[in-house]
Amino acid sequence: MKKYFAIVSSIVLFIAGGSEATLIDFSTFESDPSGTAKVGPDSSSVTVYEDPSVMHVLFYNSSISIPADSMYLTFDYDFVEGFENDDDVNIYLYDPSDRAIMTRLRDANNNPFEVFLYSSGSGSVTWNLLGADFLGDSVGFEVDLNSWDLRTDSHIEVSNVNITPIPEPGTILLLTTGLLGIAGYGIRLRKKWKS
Repeated sequence: MKKYFAIVSSIVLFIAGGSEATLIDFSTFESDPSGTAKVGPDSSSVTVYEDPSVMHVLFYNSSISIPADSMYLTFDYDFVEGFENDDDVNIYLYDPSDRAIMTRLRDANNNPFEVFLYSSGSGSVTWNLLGADFLGDSVGFEVDLNSWDLRTDSHIEVSNVNITPIPEPGTILLLTTGLLGIAGYGIRLRKKWKS
């Protein structure tokens, strides 16, 4: 029985392959004004800093490709608002065909793909892309750091922006096989206890 289970598991693992998330490369982004963003060494994170000469610092890319089989877009953030600062952050997806207007893209329920941060904090964001009308196209992704005072010690770090695909049938098959194996083992233990 164990030998049979090991062979079936190996075959399922081979077939499943697994669907992997696409990590967004921040080295392809622009900052405005230039020099206000520092991209991490592996290009999976960026820190955007305030600039004393402007109220708004932008970090963006107008051509992020969203595969047609995308399910989620996720990212982590860490906003540090300086002492006695009055700053906020806005992170959103926009329609790249009208960058001047910055039309926010919306999900299947007509909610904008947008996050506002009004005070220091960190966390993760997950946007459900299922049913969005831009799947298979390019979108814009932007981080805005807005300074409403004269201090310049706030910053925002955004990292691990991933686009996760819908699980392929092989992955579902692997998960189902694992659950069946656990259920079978549970039944076997239950029979052993009764005897």
